[in-house]
Amino acid sequence: MVGFSRSLSLARYPAILLAMRIVVAHLKGGTGKTTTAVGLSEAAAESLGRCLLVDADPQARASALRWADLAASDGAGLRSEVVSVPTSDLGRRLAALGEWPAVVIDTPPGELRIVSAAIAATDVLVVPCRPTLADLDRLGDVLAVADGLGRVSVIALTQVRGGTRASSDARAAIEAQGRTVLKTTMPMRESIAQSYGTRISGDFLGAASELWAELAGLLLAEGHADGR
Repeated sequence: MVGFSRSLSLARYPAILLAMRIVVAHLKGGTGKTTTAVGLSEAAAESLGRCLLVDADPQARASALRWADLAASDGAGLRSEVVSVPTSDLGRRLAALGEWPAVVIDTPPGELRIVSAAIAATDVLVVPCRPTLADLDRLGDVLAVADGLGRVSVIALTQVRGGTRASSDARAAIEAQGRTVLKTTMPMRESIAQSYGTRISGDFLGAASELWAELAGLLLAEGHADGR
């Protein structure tokens, strides 16, 4: 694993960072997909100046778009631009939205056609996974989709409780299957749990920025960004 800088800017990597596309997906619900997607998109917008956050949930319940609407009504709004594209022709529609330094797609659980289309349209799949047997048991479903499409996939541990063995045990179990687990985790904190519908800041933005920097550094090191 390479070392990562928290500051990744267009000025430093102008060509490689152009149109970096990330999909956040897990076919099981409750794993922290929307929280992770919003966190990554806000960190990317903070770092690069602009980011497009795509809500691919056809139900739009507790989704990225709803989060953005609530944040806008509160006054501050999100840093990223949010659009709804809840269809299986997502790749074609993304092409019509122009060039962005980064695109993050938030996907619904259980919608295999949409999830597959989102993975096909991106550089890397980020799978949020709580350190629980239920989440670990369903990891293979979405990873198989990425494998079939030839896409890079990484796992991000979410809702990690400090001082417990659960996260280290989960990491060891996933890595034993030859999978990549990001070093950065999304901690279980009240401030993060209560951030829905707000412009993220503090601990949440800090953790999301670390996650974004590690992920962007991994793509840069492996040459996947801007190489579709």
